[in-house]
Amino acid sequence: MTTVMPAVREILVLGHNHFDPMWRRCFLADAVYNGTTVKPYADIEALVLDGWLALAPRGYSFTEGQAVVLREWLRRRPDARAGLRAAIAQGSFGPVQAGETVQDSNLSTAEGLVRNFLVAAPLWRELGIEDHPGMQIAWLEDAFGNSANYPQVLLGVGCTVAAKLSYRACPGDVWTGIDGSSIALLDRVPMHYHGAPTKYPPCPECSGAGCAACSATGLQLVPVLAQESFTAFLASVVAAVQDPAAKGPAAGAFQGWDAAVDAGLSGGTPGVGVGGEETLPVAGILHAVEAVAASCPPGITVRFGTWVELYERYRPRLAAAVARADGSPSPELNPAMPGCMVTRRETKTRSRASAYRLCEAESRIASDAWRSGAPVSAPAEFGEAWRAVAFAQFHDAITGTHIDAAFREMMQFLDRADAVAARHGAMAPSRPENAGPWRAAGAGEQRLLLGRLTVRFDRMGILGVACGGRELLTAVASGPTMHALRVGELLLESDFGDAWGQRIAPLGDFSSRGLGEFHDQVEIAPNAIRWRGRYRGGHRKVRHLTWTVEVAASSDGDRLDYRCDIDWDAESKRIRAVVGVPSTDPTWLGEIPFGHIRRTFDAAKTDWSQWTGHQNEYPILHWAQHRLPDGAGVALLTEGLPCVRWQPGRFDLSLLRSPEWEFCQVEPMHYDFWDTDGQRDAGRHVLSWSIWPAPQAQSSDALTRAGYAYNRPGFTAPPCTIEGTAIVTAWKPSEDGQGWILRLQETSGTDSTISVAFDRPCRIEPCDLLERVGRAGSTGPSTSDGRWSARVQRHGICTLRIL
Repeated sequence: MTTVMPAVREILVLGHNHFDPMWRRCFLADAVYNGTTVKPYADIEALVLDGWLALAPRGYSFTEGQAVVLREWLRRRPDARAGLRAAIAQGSFGPVQAGETVQDSNLSTAEGLVRNFLVAAPLWRELGIEDHPGMQIAWLEDAFGNSANYPQVLLGVGCTVAAKLSYRACPGDVWTGIDGSSIALLDRVPMHYHGAPTKYPPCPECSGAGCAACSATGLQLVPVLAQESFTAFLASVVAAVQDPAAKGPAAGAFQGWDAAVDAGLSGGTPGVGVGGEETLPVAGILHAVEAVAASCPPGITVRFGTWVELYERYRPRLAAAVARADGSPSPELNPAMPGCMVTRRETKTRSRASAYRLCEAESRIASDAWRSGAPVSAPAEFGEAWRAVAFAQFHDAITGTHIDAAFREMMQFLDRADAVAARHGAMAPSRPENAGPWRAAGAGEQRLLLGRLTVRFDRMGILGVACGGRELLTAVASGPTMHALRVGELLLESDFGDAWGQRIAPLGDFSSRGLGEFHDQVEIAPNAIRWRGRYRGGHRKVRHLTWTVEVAASSDGDRLDYRCDIDWDAESKRIRAVVGVPSTDPTWLGEIPFGHIRRTFDAAKTDWSQWTGHQNEYPILHWAQHRLPDGAGVALLTEGLPCVRWQPGRFDLSLLRSPEWEFCQVEPMHYDFWDTDGQRDAGRHVLSWSIWPAPQAQSSDALTRAGYAYNRPGFTAPPCTIEGTAIVTAWKPSEDGQGWILRLQETSGTDSTISVAFDRPCRIEPCDLLERVGRAGSTGPSTSDGRWSARVQRHGICTLRIL
């Protein structure tokens, strides 16, 4: 008689620690406030990695994918390099692909998303893991929303699966972007985590400065992981695996376990993550795994493993799911924490502006080299500059929840990036005030021709804007007693919440106040209008608020360019600009990195809660557009990272917030460190946007070109002609210095033919986003005559290597 052995069920224990490069600590510098020193994250990360490496020879596993963390650790601990290589070889270190940092893909420019991975590649090559299976796992842990064309970017850097989507989950096993690219998801597996977010307080003996009592760390390293509790926890996991359908405390050991059972997935390999945030690995976890493994019932084993192994267990199922995908885009994974896009605005505007200045400088270097007839490498300092920008795009950078010392450190990083761009010819963008001559305007309604637009205005603002014989922008009625809100008028609102978002629903529009009533004067020049105002409403949370708003015709005469200079000191307030449009249709278009997406206002989805907040506000890259039923269109061009909301009848452009609640920034249950006032963004801000009404709605191609010109005015065009609906996002020396890189984005949102013709013969080789020829993500044929043409999918990215 043949004995049939039962299938062995493995439980993989996955060591991992979520690292935030900057947040309630600086990254590299000590933060000192009120006599206390808070040590930087780089110190914490080094302690965690040191602790893990000491245990790695005994099998303790670890996963990490942020290059900035490993690079800084190895800089501080050069002797750890050999141990890390050995751990990679024996499988106790599981590298994953986060790039330089885990990005928030809504914060970055399109090119910034690519550079995050490109600047990490040298470290992966140095460690010999460029082609490690773990580099196929895109690690998205804690990103505050994910952009709808990010799957294409992830596939273009060699990833085949994404893990750890946060806050907005994607249904199913596949995430399909707006271009039709599909990437598998490793998020719907039986999984639970042991450990907790821990913020080690400053040492009480030395107030964080470093002393013998804390071994010069400056930290009170309180124990978090304990052998006894983890042993009990792991035993409960084994019980849940024995009886997947159990409904009790043991079954609850897995996050999403019931969902996995219901989906018929419980027969897969479960994972148990152990770690947390700032959590030191301890030998007791090894002992717990050994003890539980020794007592497992027949057919169940427990051992340390990595996310790479977990992926291998599920790869066939996920590959089949991707093969079944029909190219229909997944539901958008936004908005998530929409207040993030406005709070501490400079973290967003600076990172985007710095990225564009580096792109502009690279385009000058590439064009100069092309004219000389020989390729060159970009100066080495560009790598450091792009690493600074990628650092400033990391996921917690979008929240604004930095202590002030960390915010200043980030600005210093971006200062260095800007200095590199300036040394190579990129100039800081500026939108100067109109030179006038100015004269006082009357108090009543008046008209002025600005470019091709006829503007009706009065002391409170613009009443209407007409083009092509029709008024497309109008003041918006706001109630029986308050004035109609003018076009582009500033609106002051109550906004109670934290940096992540507003948490208390407003009482309709009754908590809002149009600031046009506080204008002291209106002036006109031959080509501009200017209003000056000062808030005198008496609200106790508005200590100071003055502003100047200037509107001038754009250089082509088609748009109204706004320049707003605000000086404020307020708490729990928000400032918006309101643009009235005579249309009740709920749909609108918004640009995102490498594409655009259609959105629909849905009041029923409004949610003010902590984790699922949804206020119908979305991030955009450069432009938003509403198309009127009769074919006309109204678009906004913006800079930085504004939050845009279309609700039938008007666009709301969110400009500034001053949240009071210090959620996540300071948590006294861990330690007091109230270096936080800058979250309110008190002080002077110069903001710009542009309004573009058109009798015939602008095409997405025209809007994308205008948006890039508005945000990247100094870019040097490549020496080629381009036919088709495409924008150049990069023209640069190749990373290896042997040629040039031209990156194009399809802009119509439909499958299109794009053709390129250089001004002299050259070889053109399609490559992926990491500039590797012949990899997934390459589009079109190779040619040798300086001409290239290919059919490109909607919102497609094409990267060409020119030799």
